[in-house]
Amino acid sequence: MYSLLKQDAEAQPALLKAVELAPDDPIDNWNLARNYDLTGKVEMANQQYKKPLALDSDPERLKGDRCLYSDFLLKKMHDAKAACEFEKSCDPTQHSACDASSKPEANEMIKNN
Repeated sequence: MYSLLKQDAEAQPALLKAVELAPDDPIDNWNLARNYDLTGKVEMANQQYKKPLALDSDPERLKGDRCLYSDFLLKKMHDAKAACEFEKSCDPTQHSACDASSKPEANEMIKNN
């Protein structure tokens, strides 16, 4: 409920408990990663995002999550090369990470924004 109300700091204990109770649940792990992302804990978010991507067996959800993770890698981690790898599952018209990874000056602009 806290997440729905955008009370991200208050949501974190419940999200941690959900992952503790169901460590192999990709949705609980994704929600915790998203919470870390929204609260500015990008390194923790990056590590946490990897778990649901490895756990999920739903191909459609995984495709969407890989696309969202690509956006996170590009915008928050400033890693266009890694983002490009995950972006390959996205809509082909939205390959900005692959464009940036092939142009060092574009990657530098991403870091500065």
